[in-house]
Amino acid sequence: MAERIQRIHVADDGSEHATWILHYALRMARHLDPPRVQVLHVPNGGASLPAVHRARQESFAERLGVELVFRDLPATPDVAAALSDHVRPGAEDVVLVGFRAHRHGRGLALGTVGHALLERHDHAVLAMRVVEPGNLGLPRVAALGLSESPGLVERLAPAAQLLAPDLEELWLLHVTEVQRRFLGALSYPRLRELERHGLETLERCEATLRRTVELPPRVERCTDVAEAWPTQLVMDAHRAHAHLLLLGASDHLLPRRFSLSNPLEAVLRNAACDVAVFRAASPGA
Repeated sequence: MAERIQRIHVADDGSEHATWILHYALRMARHLDPPRVQVLHVPNGGASLPAVHRARQESFAERLGVELVFRDLPATPDVAAALSDHVRPGAEDVVLVGFRAHRHGRGLALGTVGHALLERHDHAVLAMRVVEPGNLGLPRVAALGLSESPGLVERLAPAAQLLAPDLEELWLLHVTEVQRRFLGALSYPRLRELERHGLETLERCEATLRRTVELPPRVERCTDVAEAWPTQLVMDAHRAHAHLLLLGASDHLLPRRFSLSNPLEAVLRNAACDVAVFRAASPGA
């Protein structure tokens, strides 16, 4: 059984994007005991968070009944290591951190603190790109990208537990990838067989989720057959009117070098909703 997250930390670089991610953390923390979020700030150029920045965050936290604790960390070129050093190892702590809010030459994920933390296994990490700040960290409709990867649902369960209390709808999405040269030649019976297999996978995933997560009243399943799963997954999330798309981190998903075809970069680049990538702490961390 997946361990529940008990403590939430947010990496704050003073940007507006970090504040949008903090909104998610505060919403999640309302359901923890005690309801508290620790803001970890690594100074950029030696500057601490402006007082007005902290006051605005404290005001929002107060309205939600969540205690906000600020901690300034020493300036360092290795921000990911500094953050990890100030979070106890294990499955009960999660760090919320951002990808890039806007595209740069190296893409939206590669080279970010979020990418670096996802490659570590000390504690749980939820790396995000927020494109709908108006939701104020309160996605009513979420989509989970699922596959046959062993243990994926169990690894995603801690993140789903944090999001579930505020959800009205949850969409379970699955894409079977077929190479282009074979896709057009698929017979109708074979296509139906692949779709049936996808639905069976999602039914098993839902049953596994229900063992540890209190799911919202409406749970939908959607499976597709496509040439590229990242593109199709984004399209399915859009059709579901999802406010958030949640993925599980894997070595295949995380980019080693910038490429427009990298699955994570493709999802982040094309998604019209917020995207979160979760990696649970390794067993024994």
